[in-house]
Amino acid sequence: FATLNGTALSTTDYISTSGTLTFNPGETTQTITLEILNDEHNEAAESFFVNLTNLQADGFHVNLADSQSKITIISDEYTSLFINNVTISEDSGMATLTVSLDQPLDSSVSVNYATANYTANSVYHYESTSGTITFNPGEQTQSIIIPIIDSDWVERDRLFFVDLSDIQSTGNRIEFAKNRGLVTILEDDQAEFSVDDVIVDEDVGYATVTISLSAAVKTDINLYFNTTDQTAVESEDYVNRSGVMLVPFNARIHTYRIPIIDTDQVENDETFLFNLTDLNANGLNVVFADDQGLITIRDDDQAAITVQDLRVNEAAGKALITVSLDKSVDGPVSVDYITLDQSATASSDYLARAGTLTFTPGTMHQTIEIDLVDSAQVELLETFDVQLSNIQTDGLNIIFSDDRATITIKGDDLGDYE
Repeated sequence: FATLNGTALSTTDYISTSGTLTFNPGETTQTITLEILNDEHNEAAESFFVNLTNLQADGFHVNLADSQSKITIISDEYTSLFINNVTISEDSGMATLTVSLDQPLDSSVSVNYATANYTANSVYHYESTSGTITFNPGEQTQSIIIPIIDSDWVERDRLFFVDLSDIQSTGNRIEFAKNRGLVTILEDDQAEFSVDDVIVDEDVGYATVTISLSAAVKTDINLYFNTTDQTAVESEDYVNRSGVMLVPFNARIHTYRIPIIDTDQVENDETFLFNLTDLNANGLNVVFADDQGLITIRDDDQAAITVQDLRVNEAAGKALITVSLDKSVDGPVSVDYITLDQSATASSDYLARAGTLTFTPGTMHQTIEIDLVDSAQVELLETFDVQLSNIQTDGLNIIFSDDRATITIKGDDLGDYE
């Protein structure tokens, strides 16, 4: 007898053996012992042959009914198949997972794969993918590529799975060491809060502040705020506000109303601040880009200046002319004045005068004092004017209601003449 290679080879799979079997009288069986080599390679089933030749029967009628035996060697080694986990940024465009065999094989192996949602969703975060990968003989790694969707909204890191199933192999013994890969998509978006400046008329009643987010955020946000004085004073010009507002899930615009106090006082435009002081976005990447809004209260009040006509006896020595504001003014107001002859003549009947009157804040009346000349001459009633001009104020809304007064001087000699 002698061994003969088939797919199994002597020296690598078994020890080549040859020899002679002898059946003693009465014996019907003999055994051939073959040494099989135990390697660490996972191989498909292999075979070799044992051939019988040169039958020696010493004249007895014996023949070979089957002169060849096939020996099949089945590998007792297992190959492990596993898939890795990957972590990628949302803007990377794709996730690449590696599927590996722990040793090379001498035949091809295929395995199916498919994605599965976890916290990530195949509509919003990645593209659902399935298919089959094949390892050619000798290959130990293959790649699975999953397209990643880069969204503009701000959310938590998201997870999904890639599952392996249904190993297809020709004779090799293969088992899963790890058949589920975990893909972690790291969120790379950031949302920024900003507060708009506001200009509001005093009589509107409310200043509506708009708070904007640069991107949608997948959670409710607690936003902390307060107001602080500038030139406007809380309780006099507006109602102080502070607290926390809820910006709902996915909202991009939020508004908040602050009561404005409408006064009758004439004022310059005044300002106060609306401040964002802190936020809680449940761990998502949300920051302040502009955390302060300037609220300008535009004053809607107007004051008018009038000067009163006056009738005075020349013996009084002075004409006291009243100039008035019809409303309180929160700031200094100045106005120029000058005397103008009519029938009365400067120096003869009164002393000419020019100057500037100033109303301090809150003052509503001022007096122009004109000296009168008391002559001994009998005269008719005579007049001169006081003309106002050139209102000077730091932006306050002041107009003239009556800018000219007529001063009538009554003579005190021998009676009245008109």
